[in-house]
Amino acid sequence: MWSKVDGVSSDLLAGSVWRLTGPDGFDEVVADNGDLDVDKTDGVVNVGGLEFGEYTLVEETAPVGYVLDSTPRVFTVTEETAVVDLGQITNDQQPGVPVGPDGDEHLVTTGTDVLWPLGAVGLALGLVGVTLLAMKARKRMS
Repeated sequence: MWSKVDGVSSDLLAGSVWRLTGPDGFDEVVADNGDLDVDKTDGVVNVGGLEFGEYTLVEETAPVGYVLDSTPRVFTVTEETAVVDLGQITNDQQPGVPVGPDGDEHLVTTGTDVLWPLGAVGLALGLVGVTLLAMKARKRMS
């Protein structure tokens, strides 16, 4: 069992994908919340039913917006250590890729908070101007 967390906040990170190799040619891709993950909590991965022996775990895909950590993590499953807890495995955020609390990449927007109100004010002033012109034209016709 292990958890994938942000390197600064320690918040759980969903979406990591791993390669797990072990005895007798065992070689599986393990995705967070995938078929082999028995813990469906985002960012927590638990693979059950492993045979005794030595295993190597390597991250193949980091959560969106995070730097891949391809450090091999070796652990052994024995009668005494049937449950192995690798603890928290951290990822650092990619520079320049803002990630929201939902774990999704967010594009930085510039100026939109100011532009749409200015556009609305411009539209309103335009409508007032058209209304005044229409009123002036009616007065001339009367």
